Amino acid sequence: MAPGASDRLLRQIAEDHRSGATALTRRAGEALLAFLKERPGASPEELGRFAEGLVEAQPAMASIRNLARHAREAARRGGPSAVRAAVEAFLEELARSPVEIAERALPLIPRGARVLTISFSATVFEALRRAHEAGKGIFVVCPESRPLREGLRLARELAALGVPVEVCVDALAPSLVGECDLVVVGGDALAPEGLVNKCGTYALALAASSERKPFVALISELKVLERSSLNGHSGRCPPTRCSRRPSKASACATPTST
Repeated sequence: MAPGASDRLLRQIAEDHRSGATALTRRAGEALLAFLKERPGASPEELGRFAEGLVEAQPAMASIRNLARHAREAARRGGPSAVRAAVEAFLEELARSPVEIAERALPLIPRGARVLTISFSATVFEALRRAHEAGKGIFVVCPESRPLREGLRLARELAALGVPVEVCVDALAPSLVGECDLVVVGGDALAPEGLVNKCGTYALALAASSERKPFVALISELKVLERSSLNGHSGRCPPTRCSRRPSKASACATPTST
């Protein structure tokens, strides 16, 4: 990559409020590899500062935190070559995870199931794709997932595969849980406090509990935090995400759910 690519990737990650954890973590790994190429003589402390910058760019993404931790530990053990090997191994596991999780999730999705989900998760998409290709005849309900409406992306991509899809406004989603067979969600992190995911996930979990419907979270071990370090991060974004003409005093929060 050209000089400065690592810093450009870092800025892109910080400004990306639409991509899921898998895509953002892949980009974080690319940024670390670019950093190693641009600064082959960087000290472990310099690499650690860059890795911490990646964490701060997307503080709710546990997989980026774990990637940064792997990189820092490798730097202390063996320098740039060890870091490169650790990052590449992490990215390989990241690429395998959605397929492996989807395989395990297949028995959890009944034939003819009406499935409600939220936002866009690469792992959830893969699980629903596998269920469709296995001939399970699923029907998927996708809330819009405002303010960025990632749910519309999921609906479009599933529809392109031939999966019957219904899109609903976010406020309606909890009331539709009773009409569905199960709720399937992804996740940004699994912390000691619970699951961290798109705002609206908590309401769906409460509705699933009330309606006695299965609530399934598909999440990789790469997103598990042994101890909490999220510090209440709420995924704030520019107020223009919610309003075309925000007031000077306004703010926009897309809080994660635990």
